[in-house]
This record gives sequence, C-alpha cells and structure tokens, in this order.
Amino acid sequence: MPFTEPIKATDPIETVKKIARLATMLLELRDDYNRRQRDDILEQIQHWAAELHALAQELPVNAPAPIEKSAEKQN
Repeated sequence: MPFTEPIKATDPIETVKKIARLATMLLELRDDYNRRQRDDILEQIQHWAAELHALAQELPVNAPAPIEKSAEKQN
C-alpha cells in the first residue's frame, strides 16, 4: 500500500467528500419521492438540503487552486 499524506479533519477535501455523499443521498431521496410523494421523504430532503448548504458555507472562499498532475510532472 503506497504512503499517503494524512488528511486533517479541517481540510476542505473532507468537506467536499461529505458534500458528495449528501448529494448522492439527495438524488436517491428524489427518486424515492418521485415514486411515492410522502411528507416524511420531503422532510428528509429538506433536512439534508439544509445540511448540504451548511457544509457549502464551510468551504474556504479563496482556496488555492489544486496543482494539476500534468503540470507537476513537467517540473
């Protein structure tokens, strides 16, 4: 197994991963709601959408641009 740099809990990549998981969950809830228009599913969508918004607010506004791998190899 190759060595990887430890990731801090405050690293934006962790927030981005959480956002991706929530987005996937919201898509699944959307599909459920399309099949059965139930209030409990709608409440879940509302809850997780609010959580998604809160996570988006945690992202740094002026995050440094990631280094592209092709540019990294050229140097």
